[in-house]
Amino acid sequence: MNDTPTLFNSLAQALFEAEKSKMEIEPLTKANPDLTLDDAYCIQRTLVSLGGNQIVGLKAALTSKAKQIAMGVDQAGYGILLASMQVDGKITCSELIHPRVEPEIALFFDNFLQTSPLTAWQVAERSVGFAPAFEVIDSRYLKFKFSAVDVYADNCSSARFTVSNDIWETRFQDLNLSGVVFEKNGEVVQTGTPAAVLGSPYASAAFLLNLAFHHQVELPKKFLVLTGGITEAVPVEAGDFLHATFGGIGEVRLRVA
Repeated sequence: MNDTPTLFNSLAQALFEAEKSKMEIEPLTKANPDLTLDDAYCIQRTLVSLGGNQIVGLKAALTSKAKQIAMGVDQAGYGILLASMQVDGKITCSELIHPRVEPEIALFFDNFLQTSPLTAWQVAERSVGFAPAFEVIDSRYLKFKFSAVDVYADNCSSARFTVSNDIWETRFQDLNLSGVVFEKNGEVVQTGTPAAVLGSPYASAAFLLNLAFHHQVELPKKFLVLTGGITEAVPVEAGDFLHATFGGIGEVRLRVA
């Protein structure tokens, strides 16, 4: 690919401008069909750097087999969470393009330094807590349609997230037992189990951390990992109220203005 750094910078800038202007764009692969997954992560890193925000963690994408098959990939991916993405239980639709919300489990890490690949058990031992969370995804692509390469380049549709005040400061619990009931405006719209994310939130976090480590992503010593959508993401609009109950560990709420 000719003048690859210039191309990557240009594509990252296009995504950045789409996010700022809240205008959808064509998937990057429409004009650049030869882009690879490695290229996508290079574009993602450039995109993240354009925001000038502090990195606060990682988020999972394509953690279910069904989504992987639909996207034509055989593994999940990660996006970068920035300080500007964290909200306190409220989002504003006018700041986004076509937001969708999904319940997840957040894992917290402190004084973390990774020097080699980690197992799910090691991640469970090294995490310092967990909490229910909502992630707001908002693809910059037309009609929320994209390939795996496109979505990884677009920082895995990262937009906003909120974490419950029900934070458990403990190093281990079988989170797969915490079934989720997801309600929108008082009606149940989805149910699920944390086992849907690569077998367990700890396994999901291990995969993300190991892939980010391979890509030499520099994480702060204190950060969080959103381990993946436990249910399908639900479209939202102004006036909606989202509520998810996680069996045995708490709940999370999100109001849409």
